[in-house]
Order: sequence, then C-alpha cells, then structure tokens
Amino acid sequence: MYIYGGEIFINSGADGLDANGNIEISGGNITVWGASSGSDGDPIDMDGTLTITGGTLLAGGNQGMTQLDRVAKNSQQYISSSSSYSTNNVVYISDGSSTIRRIAIPKNVPYLYYTSPSVTSSYKFTKSTSNFGDSNSDDDDDDNNFVRASNGNYFSINIIMLLLLLFC
Repeated sequence: MYIYGGEIFINSGADGLDANGNIEISGGNITVWGASSGSDGDPIDMDGTLTITGGTLLAGGNQGMTQLDRVAKNSQQYISSSSSYSTNNVVYISDGSSTIRRIAIPKNVPYLYYTSPSVTSSYKFTKSTSNFGDSNSDDDDDDNNFVRASNGNYFSINIIMLLLLLFC
C-alpha cells in the first residue's frame, strides 16, 4: 500500500489500515482509528514493513498486534502514548506552549501515535480534563487545527494514489 497524498480518515471496529505486504507513507494527512480492544484492532497492521517518509499520521486504537513506534521505519520523528483515552476526551498535540492539533477521541483507545515532518522532541500529547462539547472545554484553539472524529469512514484520496493502489 502506497500513500502519496490526500486526506484519509478511517474509523474501524478492527484494523484500520491493513496490508498483506508493506505500507509506505510519503505524504497526505491520515487519521486512523482501530478497535478499542481485542487482538485484531491495530490502527495500522501489515505483514511487511511500514515506512513513513512524509505526511502526517495520527493513529489510535489497540496495539495488540503491532506497536507503531517499534515497527515504523521513520525518517521523521514521532510521539506515542500508551495511556487511557476515553470517547470525546480532548487531546492536544503541542510543541511547547503552541497547540499544533486538537482532537476529540471518537472511542476508548489505549494508544496514540502521531508523526509529521515538523515533529520535534518537544512535541507531546496532553489530555484535557473536560470532554468535547463541555462548557468548560478549552476551545480557544483555531478551528482549523481541530479534528472532530465522526462515526463513519471518510476517504478523499488523490486520483494518482487511487490508481496506484488499484494497479499495484
């Protein structure tokens, strides 16, 4: 599976992205939610290798079969967290005091992973004490940086990527 660009959102009850071979990500904005628990529910599962050389990947879910931070061959830095995140918890990805992205977690997940070309060692996850929609939720962030997860699957893939997936 090759992902060169586009917007991809997956909210799955099992594995999110699942390949019987390799997965290579070199561009795009990808958000993948795997299952909350169980042995089949990784955000990303592959039988080969995972190589990330560009793009932004936010993944959350169970880490029963693979752990992204152990298998990914990254040329860019990442952050990961094995913590408990509940449905609608607001999680911030920050670089020091600047919020890079804010996410409402769509389901209970024990694991988060984030990588992009801009990630540095000062990036971190912070979980808000309030949930999305609470009156005291920290909503001072620019709405363009906020990702509200939906219950469905959303795919907006570049035509080139789609053709490559079909013919490879």
